[in-house]
Amino acid sequence: MNSRAQLGSALLNLGLLAPGLFCTAPAAAQSAQSPAKASKTKHPSASEILLRNAEQALEQKDFSTAADLYAKFIADHPAEAFAHFQLAYAFTALKRRDEAIAEYRRTIELDSKMGAAYLNLGLLLLEKDPAGAAPLLSKAVELLPAKAEPLYFSGTALERSGNLAAAAERYRQAAKLDPSKWEYKLALARSLLADKHAAEAEPEFRQALAIRPADPAAQLGLAQSLISQQKLPQAAEALNAYLKSAPDDVETRVQLASVYADLEQFDEAVKELERVPAGASSSPEMDRLRAELLLRGKHYAESVEPLRRLVARAPNDAAAHARLGRVLLQLRDFPGAQQELATALRLDSGLTDALRDLSSTYFLAENYPATLAVMDELAKREAPGAGQWFIRAICYDKLRRKPLALEAYQKFLELNNGVQSDQEFQARQRVRIIRLELKK
Repeated sequence: MNSRAQLGSALLNLGLLAPGLFCTAPAAAQSAQSPAKASKTKHPSASEILLRNAEQALEQKDFSTAADLYAKFIADHPAEAFAHFQLAYAFTALKRRDEAIAEYRRTIELDSKMGAAYLNLGLLLLEKDPAGAAPLLSKAVELLPAKAEPLYFSGTALERSGNLAAAAERYRQAAKLDPSKWEYKLALARSLLADKHAAEAEPEFRQALAIRPADPAAQLGLAQSLISQQKLPQAAEALNAYLKSAPDDVETRVQLASVYADLEQFDEAVKELERVPAGASSSPEMDRLRAELLLRGKHYAESVEPLRRLVARAPNDAAAHARLGRVLLQLRDFPGAQQELATALRLDSGLTDALRDLSSTYFLAENYPATLAVMDELAKREAPGAGQWFIRAICYDKLRRKPLALEAYQKFLELNNGVQSDQEFQARQRVRIIRLELKK
């Protein structure tokens, strides 16, 4: 490979360009050849020898020597654009970024038609200054219209600068010029998804996967596009495929658990959380999600442990105590429920739902005086409904406070509007019996 071909692949060899990029020097640069290449005489000049040695050093990847020789050549030939271009390449190889940028800028000043110089300069700026790289890469597209790579990198600069619509168009053009490149399809899909065009992104992700079936980025992108479209069964399938290649991606595994939850496949959701590594699975966020999934799946007993951990981490979180209290109520652990609900109300007396739950724990535990006391407090906040009057009636009845029981049963029947139920039947029977007992 001659030095001019090496120039085109310079940044590729350094890992700065995408796979497959090969930028040949344009004709304008090739015409600025040194006497070393142009002369056919048997006695080359000192400049020709200097340039020939520089090119040999470059071919041998002796970049330090090449840089010194090109610098000496440029000292005598400051207007040779190609020499500046080669020196920029050598500086890039030596990781002398600022000097490489300066040499590429000088190259462009001397030869404004050298597309490779615009491309390589844009690539050097792309990582730290995508907005500054964008116009340079657009110029490279103009000067190298038959190449897909400048389009791709121009799209990258536009995407990183926030111009997603323009980036997508660049990627689309690159993919049209070279449909075999999966990265072009992937970039197009990614930009469409980021621009909230999930339906358009989905087929592009699928085409990228058709070229490279097991690519994790395409699998994950496809899953995200499906989630955005609420195609949840397909999204779960895509997330599972991705996690086979990235099993330690906690964030995505949690997302898969959430997808299963939305599909009401709560057991599957909990299984995914169980696959989260131990270090990440004990975080407050994970405990909160695990408890949520277990509760939605009606696995009340299993939800107690993560709920207790949440309470232990945040002992002044009234809502956490109230939630644990409700779960313990479901499990008929009345003392435990009463303790948690009372703590919640001590921390935040405005939790009316917790007050209702507390009345239920006392009632189910057959502590009727405490039930009535809590219901009296509840009545200050909201008008009692039919169900609350029925509970009151039962409490008064059990405490043998018959006039109050009769009044509460009658209030229940009035509010119940004759709706047939076991409570309606029981209330009518108790009204009849209590009246007879009061007559006696």
